[in-house]
Amino acid sequence: AASVEPDGPIGSVYDDLIERLADTHEVIPFAFDWRRPLEDEARRLADAVDKALIARNASRQPVRLIAHSLGGLVARTMRLEKPDTWQRLMAREGARLLMLGTPNGGSWAPMQTLSGDDTFGNALVAFGSLFDNGGARKMMAGMPGFIQLQANLLDPALGLDKASSWQKLADDDMARLRENSIWHDDGQQRTIYEWGAPPQAVLDQAVALRKRLDEQAATLGPDAQKMLLVVGHADFTPAGISVGSDGLEYLDTPDGGDGRVTLGSALLPGVRTWKLDAEHGKLPDVSRAFPAYIELLATGQTAQLEAFEPAPGSVRGGSSAAAGAPGMAGAALVRSRPSRGLQSSRPPSSEIDVFGPSRDSRTGTQRAVGKGAALRVSVYNGDLKFVRQPLLVGHYRSMKLTGTEAVVDMLVDKSMNRSLAAGLYPDAPGSHQIFGNLREDPDNVFDMARPLAAVVAGLGEEGKLSAKDLVYTVRQAVLAYAQRVADLDPDATQFEMAATLIGSGGTGITPASAAQLIAQGALEANQKLQDSRWPQLGHLTLVELYLERAGDAWRALQLREQATPNRLKVVGKVQFGPGALRRSLDSSYRGAAYDFISAL
Repeated sequence: AASVEPDGPIGSVYDDLIERLADTHEVIPFAFDWRRPLEDEARRLADAVDKALIARNASRQPVRLIAHSLGGLVARTMRLEKPDTWQRLMAREGARLLMLGTPNGGSWAPMQTLSGDDTFGNALVAFGSLFDNGGARKMMAGMPGFIQLQANLLDPALGLDKASSWQKLADDDMARLRENSIWHDDGQQRTIYEWGAPPQAVLDQAVALRKRLDEQAATLGPDAQKMLLVVGHADFTPAGISVGSDGLEYLDTPDGGDGRVTLGSALLPGVRTWKLDAEHGKLPDVSRAFPAYIELLATGQTAQLEAFEPAPGSVRGGSSAAAGAPGMAGAALVRSRPSRGLQSSRPPSSEIDVFGPSRDSRTGTQRAVGKGAALRVSVYNGDLKFVRQPLLVGHYRSMKLTGTEAVVDMLVDKSMNRSLAAGLYPDAPGSHQIFGNLREDPDNVFDMARPLAAVVAGLGEEGKLSAKDLVYTVRQAVLAYAQRVADLDPDATQFEMAATLIGSGGTGITPASAAQLIAQGALEANQKLQDSRWPQLGHLTLVELYLERAGDAWRALQLREQATPNRLKVVGKVQFGPGALRRSLDSSYRGAAYDFISAL
């Protein structure tokens, strides 16, 4: 559809990287349409690069490209389609192209999508064409940019440059399915497994570009010194196909790729390469690698990632071989057919479902990328003195502790007040500090300290707290406590926290919005924790003294759960505890003992 245009990078995948790059660069996102011919998108990229170069004519500052996956092929195709732009780009001192997991020799993702064996493709199919999987795959088979990603298009033994070969694979596969199962006879049952076979015109276009890219790979020359590559790692990566008595099967190479791109397909002659322990889709989302990416862009070198030295003869610069990727000849290939294994019947309901899950190529079952299930959240109506979990509280910039903070300070033996007096206390959004609680209960010395710890998060000046700042502040505080838990117990996989309705005692943020924003911050923290060895937040308890405010928070969380049921789970109704009050005496509740007046 000509009216459909790319609307920007996928936030859940690229936002953190863009934010980090913005510390040192002006970031110009370039979203491309992977349906269209890569040549068209490469010319659009050249236009964007030209504008960036013109804007820096006076300063002579370089323009650098960082490209993930297929984006690397768009950049290489720009070199073919717009050589003048490429030469102007590379002529600037400090110009570089950094590729993350780029399938320079192609990938088996297109065929796996068209045969129903790829998680990403199945998710797109389920989103776009309910009960017509086969029809959706046929539509995707006609997308030139998608088919240009296919590996082994030039292998005469496979004949993937001919539409008849694809159609024969599809027909034979369905015939064997019918032979081996008497159940899949209904039309709606068969469409789940129906292939999409590319038209000949689309294949011809893909073959033509593949030949040009392979020729280019062998003649990069001096440009290779300004091109850099980071490859990922996964347990199994499709590297070819085999057709035997059991029908079509994919040949997976163990430890020889990132889950979608084999190592041999990624490598280019003369292009320096580094390794990162992350699957293909996570390469632009692993925060610990961001400093290395920036260093590579700026200097062309880094010691923060492991350098990869290919074995002699392992880099061919063309499409990967049918039986396995170049350099992987000694690896034992594993046969798999994910679509014939156990599959979840639950349809995708969010971006995370499309871009997050990956499939175990040995069993065909889907596994979650990361450690956590849905975050459990509960609401507690009671006195926070009876809360045992580490308690997250907010702090507006001030010279003394009042309200909730003052109460918590008494529970941790006034360590918060001493820190404030010493000038070591968080007040800016995103800042935080953890106060361990070693105070003994004078009435029961055998009872454990409550709360276990106080986690103070800075909120800035009262009246200026934004929703974005609150989410960021909570996220950073949860990450900090996860690190503390990991230091104390390296084997821990989950932990619990409690939080007051941060920000709702001031102006501009209601108890309902505070609850949703705190939950969002916790979810974002868990998403980042997926790539670390730190434990994840498993249960979050929101604590509120007044029932009416606790009820508002609970109802807001219910709405959030309905919107993202796979990420957030509200546990039970509002729980009542000692000291609970029905409603505040003042209709305009404040969590501090002083008034707040704005003069405009």
